Amino acid sequence: MVNYKHGIYTDRKSAELPTPQSSVMNGVAVIGTAPVNLAANPAVNKIVPCYKKAEADAALGYSTDFENYTLMHSVYEQFNKFGSAPVVFINVLDPAKASHVEAVTNVSVTLTAKTGTLTDKGILLDKLVLTNEDKTYKEGDDYVASFADDGSVIISATDDGDMTALASVKAAYSKLKPSGVTAADIIGGVAADGTRTGLELLDEIYPETGIIPSIIIAPGFSKNASVAAALEAKAQLIYGLTNAMAFVDIDSGANGATTKEQVKTVKNQNTVASRWNTPIWPMAIVDGFKIWGSAVLAAAYQYYATKNSEVPSVSASNRPANIDGVCLEDGTKVVMTQQQVNDYLNAYGIVSFLKLPQWKLWGNNTAAYPNSTAPMNRFTKNVLTLNWMENVFKTQYLASIDKNLDRKLVKDITNEFNIFLNSLTPDYIAGGSILFEDSENPTAELAAGHLKFHTRYADYSPAEMIENTFEYDINILEKALKGDED
Repeated sequence: MVNYKHGIYTDRKSAELPTPQSSVMNGVAVIGTAPVNLAANPAVNKIVPCYKKAEADAALGYSTDFENYTLMHSVYEQFNKFGSAPVVFINVLDPAKASHVEAVTNVSVTLTAKTGTLTDKGILLDKLVLTNEDKTYKEGDDYVASFADDGSVIISATDDGDMTALASVKAAYSKLKPSGVTAADIIGGVAADGTRTGLELLDEIYPETGIIPSIIIAPGFSKNASVAAALEAKAQLIYGLTNAMAFVDIDSGANGATTKEQVKTVKNQNTVASRWNTPIWPMAIVDGFKIWGSAVLAAAYQYYATKNSEVPSVSASNRPANIDGVCLEDGTKVVMTQQQVNDYLNAYGIVSFLKLPQWKLWGNNTAAYPNSTAPMNRFTKNVLTLNWMENVFKTQYLASIDKNLDRKLVKDITNEFNIFLNSLTPDYIAGGSILFEDSENPTAELAAGHLKFHTRYADYSPAEMIENTFEYDINILEKALKGDED
């Protein structure tokens, strides 16, 4: 087919921030569904580390069908809105799994000028069959099938094939069925042969990529109580080594919280009240799309940590959320005052959004609040900071394991880590020190090869309230009116 051009043309590309800021110590891991039929190198139940949007597109495909493809929420937020990386994606939508696909038959395709379109989305090209009566046509010889930008399939009859004179054909195919993905698919497991799926793939991120997933999310799926619980449990120890936080969505659909008054109840039903997770409600409106709040919150915290010299000691609350509004799952817009967000959400360990007049994230508390008021458990930024310091210690001194337990090893660790803590003081934490205390290291334990250090630290709480009492002083007025005249 000749593509003869004569005239003036334009093209467009979706906006992507040019150079994502990145920090391997503050990685975001996202589990969900992707339009892998559109991917050049489809990845199913594999870790996909990405520093640029093009890397995600190649392994996951790209679509703005955010309702069906939940990984796209984070692709959009991380690369189009915040420009923050790295992100590790895990797609569980599997074309080889019967419940994740559906068969479609007897679809008539009209051919005009030898070209027709299948408007259905999610079509697997290798499962497409075109027929006319008893004749089955060959891809490449009789036709070429390709994806349009919107995910539909364009069928073009070749000039010398058997379809060239046809006005229509019948199509049969298989297509992705995102609704077939369940909570069990997201949670995943480990097979007898050691193969991991779903959340269990988080254990492969650090050894395979060097990225430490400090925030883990499953946009939309985390509104399910079992998924939220699995995320919270996995965040406590990944690969038997590092810590993370789970950001989870609170259901804003018909079976969840459709008013601010219902959010507390749904949070208590579906979310574990622990320091390891932070819930958010409702959804965000971004460039006309409905985006899960967990995707916004994760991208924001990673971005602001990276801008803070890669130290996650700053809160994302009261910082730009890069959104245009908030809504329920059905698109109904939500309007709340600052006091309403405070009283119905923040007061019960739930983050939200607030227009001030720019849209910002609003709220610092983890799901542990109000049950726990200790800063290291209550505030999201404090949890992230402590996790980060622990992860630094564990990954930095992992190389010290199995060295001789001698005085030099003890001094090296205490001196080096104290230098590290001092470098954080006072800009990122209030202070800290690591000690090797004899009382915590009895001879029997040392002989057994057990070495224990003790780190004391304090970091800053977010300034959640600033108050100023204004008092009318009549003496000031009197002095102004009756004071000494010149």
